[in-house]
Order: sequence, then structure tokens, then C-alpha cells
Amino acid sequence: MIRINCLHRLLKKNEPFFNLSVSQFRYSTIYKSLHIPVMQSEIIEYTQPKPGQVYLDMTFGTGGHANEILKYASNNLTCYFLDRDPTSLRYMQQLQTAHSSSNHRIQPLIGRFSDLPELLNKFDIKYHSIDLILMDLGVSSPQLDNESRGFAFRHDAPLDMRMNQSQCVQKDTPTAAEIVNTLNAEDLSKIFSIYGEERYSNRIADVIVDYRNDVGAIQTTKQLADLVRSVIPGKREESGSIHPATRVFQALRIFVNDELNELCIGLQLANNLLKSGGYLAVISFHSLEDRLVKWLFKYDCEQLSVSKYLSYRSRNIEVTNLSKRCQYQENVNTDENESFNTVNKMVKWSFVIGPLTPSDSEIDSNPRSRSAKLRIARKA
Repeated sequence: MIRINCLHRLLKKNEPFFNLSVSQFRYSTIYKSLHIPVMQSEIIEYTQPKPGQVYLDMTFGTGGHANEILKYASNNLTCYFLDRDPTSLRYMQQLQTAHSSSNHRIQPLIGRFSDLPELLNKFDIKYHSIDLILMDLGVSSPQLDNESRGFAFRHDAPLDMRMNQSQCVQKDTPTAAEIVNTLNAEDLSKIFSIYGEERYSNRIADVIVDYRNDVGAIQTTKQLADLVRSVIPGKREESGSIHPATRVFQALRIFVNDELNELCIGLQLANNLLKSGGYLAVISFHSLEDRLVKWLFKYDCEQLSVSKYLSYRSRNIEVTNLSKRCQYQENVNTDENESFNTVNKMVKWSFVIGPLTPSDSEIDSNPRSRSAKLRIARKA
């Protein structure tokens, strides 16, 4: 059993969070545009995937990075493709078909990082058996562009933000609308401050609660974005850097999907799954993710915990006390497969490159890549 250190405490261990009444929500599975892979040439250059190796893509998305790695390795690559969004399955299957003549072995997997041990147990994957692991963190372009997903403030869409909207997870994962319409101002402020690093978190939380009391529930992304804009000083929006609601939307997305706890789990698993000399490439898009990646590469993963990086912040929030979700994050039970029931030990990493940022030309062609940082390390 792998012990996972949790983030913060919003409520006491056994105290109920709030009643989740997750509404039925339909969305289109047709993406308007595919995700443009970030710094894919740099990943190929520094990891040099070869035929006969084992490759694990832990954030498959629409398969942009995976496709380039398959083409570069040319043949005989064993691939495991993981994504928590079930809509990624169609792209995994398309990639299988596209590379069917190359003798690549491709296995699609749908689940979170915390589901990975159970998923890999089915294929008898042992520790220290994988040559290359890739993690491209955050939300994808198709998820942002699909209005019904509720990730983007430029649409007037239902305030959802779940990476997986399928029926099986709805009871365990609240929507962003449920968060903003249920929590009090103090707790909302902590979420915005910790996960969005939003300096105006108190103002924003107060106006949300006032709106709920005076007008009614906040149901759409535009409603929330307009509320945030109404209390942010005008000079910030005029700077042209980011939309005033960007940090609030980031914080809610991280909270709803438990992204930082999942990242802790994913990094610990990557540490154990990689063989000696194997590569771990991680693309992060904000400082909270990047700090965790730096910690793994610089120190060890046995004590990997988000609280190390947020020790100067409030210790009164925990993402995992949402219904039964805490069962996944606190104990990743991997049944009886001893290969996954070991205690993490210190592993030294050899830095390969990082942090790399996209070139000016890449940012011009793909503006969403501007905040990306790529770190690659090799397991000693």
C-alpha cells in the first residue's frame, strides 16, 4: 500500500463535507480543435525513444506527444496511454489504427493517476520496467474549447470543470457550480488564494456569497467571470496579461479535480515505475505543479507532499474530503500485487534539461503554450 500525503484540511477527518446533488449533464464529445502538443521536439531530442522500449503517457489527451514519439521510435514500442477524460479513448483508438502497421503495442487506459496501479496490474507491469514517462499537466485545448465542459470564462456555459463527467464519478466529484454555491466566504477565499494564488481572494469570495444571497445561484462561467471582474481593480485587466478571472478558474479546476494530490500520486508512481536510466518528462503550467516536480527531481519522493510548498499558507484546506474521494487519495490500494505494495525509497535523479520554456515562434503559433515549463530528468 502506497501512503499518500494529503494537501490541507478544510474539515476534520471524519466530518462530512456537503451533500452533493450532482445534476445530470450532457455534453458534446466532438472537439472543435485538437490540442497542440507543447515542446514536442524538445521531448524527442532529450529522451530519444527507441524501438523495444516501454512508454507510459500519463496525460494522453488527443495524443499529440504520443503520435510524435511513436513516429520517432518507428516500430516495436510498447505503449500505455492514460487519461482521466473518457473522451480521450477515441483518440487512443485512432492512434492504434494509424500505427497498426508499425508493430507498436498500444494499450488505452482511462482513469486518474491514483487509478494507475490497479489499471497496470491487469498487464502485470512491475516496478522499474518503463523507459519513458510523459506528463503534460493541466487542461487541454479541446477541454477549454468545448463550451459544455465549463473550463473557460469566455463562454457562457454551465460551470462544471470536471475532467471526467461520466456517471460513475459524478457522486465523488462536485462541479465548480456546487463549490461556489455551497462553501462559505472563508473557505472560498482559501481555495482561490492557495490554488489560484489570487491576491484578491477575500473580495472575490465575499461578492460570490453576496450574489448568492441577493440574486441566486451562480450557474454559468460568464456569471462567475463577471462577478470576479467587478471586484478586481481595473488596472489589472488593462495590463493585458491575463483575464481577471484566470486565477479563480484555475483554483476551482484544481480543487474540483483534486489535481495536486493526483500529481503527488503520479510523481510517486513514476518514480517507482521507471527503470534505472529511464526518463521522466513533465510539462507544467503553473508554479504549484512545477514546485512538486522540482522536489521530486531534487530530493526524494517518500515525503512528497503539497504541504511542503504551501507551508506558509493556510493549513485548513484539504481537497480530498469530498464524499468518498478521500479513500482514493489517502490510500492507493493496489490489491495483492506486491510490485506496487512497496515503500518509496530515496532515488537520485540526473537532471537532463529544464526548466525549458517554449520558443517565441512556438508561442506565436500556440499562445496557450506561453506559461509551459518542461523538466526532464533521468533516473539514476
